[in-house]
Amino acid sequence: MPDAPDPPRKNYAFKPKEFERLNAPRPDAPPSDAPQPHASTGPNAATPPNAPGASSAAGAAHSPAPPEPPEPTPAANDVFAIQRELREREIAAGMDELAPPHRPVRSRRKRDYWLLTILTNGVLLPLALWGYRTQNAVLFVYCIAGLALVNAALTWIMWVLMDDY
Repeated sequence: MPDAPDPPRKNYAFKPKEFERLNAPRPDAPPSDAPQPHASTGPNAATPPNAPGASSAAGAAHSPAPPEPPEPTPAANDVFAIQRELREREIAAGMDELAPPHRPVRSRRKRDYWLLTILTNGVLLPLALWGYRTQNAVLFVYCIAGLALVNAALTWIMWVLMDDY
């Protein structure tokens, strides 16, 4: 019987190097790979503005006006805008309102503890007394041990292990 053909070979490659551009540059901005002008070049390169003998009026006349800051454009990934929008949705949905105060629910733990204690002791204590009166040592010892074990376990479970309910 011929062997089964081998599965096709897996080809592994690196991820593409292109990234999604979220903040596209302005059309009037110079390209990022263009050389930036150096501080020692320009009309006032020979005499710095704070050098003795340099006039501030002459330097101001030849220096270009500072560029105006660009206008902020709303971006799809603007965190503050997203947070404002989410906050407005919360307020519109009424999630900003505090719940009215309510009466605390009374715990049923104390009631359940006493109910179980009375029921178990109500069964085991008469049996222990009956075993004592009839001189039945096994019944008497087992009932006393059961009383101690049940009361200790019930107290431990209800007041130490369990939370308030």
